[in-house]
Formats: sequence, structure tokens, C-alpha cells
Amino acid sequence: MSTEMEVALICGGMVVGVSVLTIIVIAIQNMGQNKSEETKDGIKMLVIALIIVGAFLGIWAGKQGVIGKSGGDTTKKQNDSVAWSYAKSYVKSELKSPSEAVFCSYYDATITYDKNTGVYTIKGYVDAPNSFGATIRTKFTVNLELTGDYYKNASASYY
Repeated sequence: MSTEMEVALICGGMVVGVSVLTIIVIAIQNMGQNKSEETKDGIKMLVIALIIVGAFLGIWAGKQGVIGKSGGDTTKKQNDSVAWSYAKSYVKSELKSPSEAVFCSYYDATITYDKNTGVYTIKGYVDAPNSFGATIRTKFTVNLELTGDYYKNASASYY
């Protein structure tokens, strides 16, 4: 079972636990009073509904990233962000007017990592002036390896 799923189930269990404790407190407060079978059945149905809702809320929260983000996910996102930054630097170094370059957003780029080769592939686009001063959108693919402080073996293709 994944860490996210475990955390989601724990969260759902906590919601259910609080709900059940609330029902118990209400039941204790009303102990001295005679309750009809219909009322008792209603309380049972409420407890079951709260358990189901709690489980779904816990699973939803885990899938939405509200809870349960593991360190591995954070590290991957940080590495992807670093690779994106280096890819932009590499592309800028090959532009005629790098200061005027406008890159697509991090979220519009496609960043993949090949565990076998250790190579990041970053695909995106840049709007930059060409030799005649006209701003042109150019798509790019950059391949690079991250090192501790920088990158190596970078190459780019443009289309």
C-alpha cells in the first residue's frame, strides 16, 4: 500500500473517529430518555454514513495532495524545477537576444526523467526575437544530466 493511501486512510479514520465520538456524546446525553426503535436505527444509519463519508474524504484528500505528500514526490518536483531552470539557461545561451526571451511556464513544459540513463528531457517553447527583430515562437527539447551543483552533457534541438 502506498504512503499516500495509508495517510488518506488514516485521515479518513480520524474523521470517522471524531464523528463517532460526537455520536457517543449525543447518545450519552440522551441515555435517560426512552428512544424509539426508529430513532436508534436513525443513529445507526448516521454512524454508517459518517464512516463512508470519512473514508471518501480521506481518499480524496490523499489524491488531491492535501495530505500525504511523501518526500520523494517533493524531491522529484524540486529536481524537475532545477532541470527546467537549467534548460532555460541553456536555451538562453543560444539566443541572439536572451534578455528578451519569454519562456512558456513551468506547468506548460513537459519534463521527463529517464532513471536508466539519468537524463532529463525538457520540452517547451520560447518567444524571442530573431536576427530581424521579429518575435518568433520556437519549440525546443533539451536533454541534460543534473550534477550536484549544475548540469552536464546538455544538448538542445529546436523545431
